[in-house]
Amino acid sequence: MGRFCRMAFGIVVVITFFGLVSGCSEEQAPGPSEPKKVVFKIERPTPKKEKSASQPPEAHQKTGTLHSKTRIEKEAERPLTVAGTKGGKKEQGVALKNIDKASVGEKVAERPRAGLKKVKAEPKTERGKQVEAQGQPSRKAPLPKGVYVVQQGESLFSISASQEVYSDPFKWPLLLWVNLTILDTMGGKGAVEHRELPPGTKVRFFTREEIEDNLKNLGNKRWVINMVSDKTTKGMSRIIVKLARAGIPSYIVMSRIRGEVWFRLRSGFFATSSEAKKMKKRIEEVAGLRGLWLSKVSAQELKAYGGLIGAGYP
Repeated sequence: MGRFCRMAFGIVVVITFFGLVSGCSEEQAPGPSEPKKVVFKIERPTPKKEKSASQPPEAHQKTGTLHSKTRIEKEAERPLTVAGTKGGKKEQGVALKNIDKASVGEKVAERPRAGLKKVKAEPKTERGKQVEAQGQPSRKAPLPKGVYVVQQGESLFSISASQEVYSDPFKWPLLLWVNLTILDTMGGKGAVEHRELPPGTKVRFFTREEIEDNLKNLGNKRWVINMVSDKTTKGMSRIIVKLARAGIPSYIVMSRIRGEVWFRLRSGFFATSSEAKKMKKRIEEVAGLRGLWLSKVSAQELKAYGGLIGAGYP
């Protein structure tokens, strides 16, 4: 029994072995081949950002290794052209290199900027030309002592009243005495002392030092000639001008008589009465006056008016 089992087991083993060998040696018929599958990863396209005008052309190129030139780069490589005219027809494509850059710059400079008004240059004055010629600002030269520059609307009357001059408006005849050329520049009508003088006119007057020197040279000459005595100075200016042109100085002194103000027109100063009489006759001939009289004034009046006449008279 045991032998029979062993034989049966051996047979089964042998059959199984041959079956395996025959299965490996058999060729299988080739069937239809399936196509190869290629899998691509599909990415969702992202929205492109708008190009910024401030970014350079390289910022807008696509990310690939090879790319074509952008429109901006192509335009940059083209030669710049401007429009021109030739023969009455519009001509396009004139190369910028053929145009004179200097002429183009001048035309651009002539074009006014928006919002700016073209201001017309003012003509240079004589003073401005002198300053430009010297290359440095001109300085106003200081006036010498005893010179007054007339301002707008001033007259002999107002200048004489100035603290800078005589501080007394009725001393204007003595101001005229040393400025006789002013008579040629006066215009208008009316009393001479109230006529406006041309602005900028230089008026000469005696300084305190000069007045003291004149009084020393004058000495004690206190004889004068009285020509007019009135409560107003009206009519005196005509006589004053006539005497001044003839080389005879005169002055107006104000005094109070019995509480009333009187103005007297006088001519002086003389050392003796005989000298005064000679001048009296001359004044009558020049001014056509009558009824003149002589008098000897106080030292105070001599000091107030004698120094404004100057040396050399009579």
